[in-house]
Amino acid sequence: MKKIIFLAFISTICFLSAEARAPQKLTQGSLDFLNGVKNLNIIFDYTDLIINGKTEEYVAAKNGERWAKNWDKDKIQFNKLFIASANMELIERNAALRLGDFPDAEYAATVKVLKMIDRSHGYTAEVIFTQPDSTDILAVISIDYRDITIDSTLTITIKNMMTEAGKQFAKLIVKNIKQ
Repeated sequence: MKKIIFLAFISTICFLSAEARAPQKLTQGSLDFLNGVKNLNIIFDYTDLIINGKTEEYVAAKNGERWAKNWDKDKIQFNKLFIASANMELIERNAALRLGDFPDAEYAATVKVLKMIDRSHGYTAEVIFTQPDSTDILAVISIDYRDITIDSTLTITIKNMMTEAGKQFAKLIVKNIKQ
């Protein structure tokens, strides 16, 4: 009997700690509107980005024009990684939904990237779901990765984060919609 109680206790602790560390959570609304939707327009917004505790503008000014140009190119690649890994996960889970540049889609999700590589967070973002031509927020997903290993370069680290974020984003969508 003691073993059963101990195992139940350990299982509860593991479940609660995994839930507390969950990198993505639906924090507002419901994703029911995505039931039966084939395409979701994804928009990336870096306007409020903090990189290692500094604003994107500060980092760009400190590192020069060449860095800023490379950073703009890198962001395009990061966005593609997020979308590709999300779509791969959606395909693996037999979901009909696809993410991408679909300006005529019925719904849009704006990935508002807030923080990258600071002391307490590796990657923080909010995904805000709306309909085109509407400011009404249908749902919000928060993304918060804290346990990030810095790779040999910052670019590799961010690529890994964006790939994992896209995959986990797709898992959360599938979990919250009917197929």
